[in-house]
Amino acid sequence: MQTTENPEPEILNLVEDPVNVYQFDGRNPILEAQLEQYPFVHQTRESEDLEDVMNVLSTVNVGVIRSNTEAKPIEKEMEDKLQLTPKSLRKTELIYLIRAGVGMDNLDAKALAEQGILITNTPEATSEAVAEHSEALIQSLFKKIGLSQINTVNRKFEKLKTEELFGKKVLIIAAGRIGASLGAKLHTKGMKVEFFDPFQPNDAFIPNGPKGIHGTFKPKSEHRDAISILHEKEELQKALAEADVVSIHADVKHIIGPNELQLMADGNNPYIINTARGHSLDLEGALPLLKKGKLRGLGLDVFPTEKAAFFTSKEGEQIVDMLGTHNLAITHHAAGNSVEGQEAVGLETAQYIAELQAGMITAVGAKIEKALLPGKIRLTMINRNEPGAIARVTDMLAEAGLNIDAVPVKKHQIFGNGAKVDLNSFDIVGEGTVLTMSQKVASLLRETEDSPIVKALIAGTG
Repeated sequence: MQTTENPEPEILNLVEDPVNVYQFDGRNPILEAQLEQYPFVHQTRESEDLEDVMNVLSTVNVGVIRSNTEAKPIEKEMEDKLQLTPKSLRKTELIYLIRAGVGMDNLDAKALAEQGILITNTPEATSEAVAEHSEALIQSLFKKIGLSQINTVNRKFEKLKTEELFGKKVLIIAAGRIGASLGAKLHTKGMKVEFFDPFQPNDAFIPNGPKGIHGTFKPKSEHRDAISILHEKEELQKALAEADVVSIHADVKHIIGPNELQLMADGNNPYIINTARGHSLDLEGALPLLKKGKLRGLGLDVFPTEKAAFFTSKEGEQIVDMLGTHNLAITHHAAGNSVEGQEAVGLETAQYIAELQAGMITAVGAKIEKALLPGKIRLTMINRNEPGAIARVTDMLAEAGLNIDAVPVKKHQIFGNGAKVDLNSFDIVGEGTVLTMSQKVASLLRETEDSPIVKALIAGTG
């Protein structure tokens, strides 16, 4: 009998049952086509009604979400978003959430883990698209494309003064996949590139080539001083005052805030590009500086709030009023939406689902890479961080004639010292077929009194 404190765990036996996949807020046709080739996957069609979604999720194991779905405690009701709370998802069979894209600010990773739900994203897929979009915003501001377009259609044919990229200095905030790719592109146009990234070494590589291929980026000899990585706050302050362009690629609230904006306003009055997160830039502080001519331009793909709600805000109304009179390049969360990027998202997501079925899980803070050998089963547990929890499970398996043959990933506490959930994985051998062993393990886990396990996955191959 289970106690009310630790309810019976959800067990997904992938040896016996198919993976049931649900795509929230829109379907990716590449993902759908790929999953149709997998005999172990069942796809549930989407619904836009929250009550219907919750009914559907009672049988769904894997959810694929985009920016229009939130899975975190609700702070504010939003009509244009599907809002799911982690606690409501605990009652479902959902065990894996894949963010089809890069940003995970619409997920509460820790709260989801405590409900036994693993999460990951697709960081590689849209990096090139976002880097190209960032460059396009820079080019648009330098050439005043937005202003020229509005003037032209209004039959104002004055020739605006524009600038060249060559010889200008760009400061890129964060040298990750996107920032590094942007830096490589701008360097080829003769720009002097500086990165601010406390976590990157001085000799960090820079992607420069086909998507997915990384190598050491070697500037031409005459431009070896044209690229550098800054680590200290003092270096950042100096770079902000001297930059012609500041491009933001860090998910940090107000990494460009009031103090940073003042340094730029008192310095070289740069262009600012934000394709990271709306909260990364203090937009309320930036717009008055643009209006006063203390910034040369703003290129924005992200905003503090999404969609139409933003344009009813003070900052949104200011932007509308300034279009046609100030140098703005505005898109709406479109940076990663290239055809190629979305195809890559579909393929990367399908790969994660295939790995899940094989017991090779990619999740925030953990990755199980070892292949599962024939004749074995793999048990992956999301369990409470309780003393002796693993020993209780392994003893129970041994008593039933099932023995741990290998540990493909070390005991890993997810989300740092404050986590309440661990991810543990074991390869198990015993008598009988893979199917009968998997059924036996599932039965034992369900019958365990006061189980420390929240949810578990069982994979196997004959």
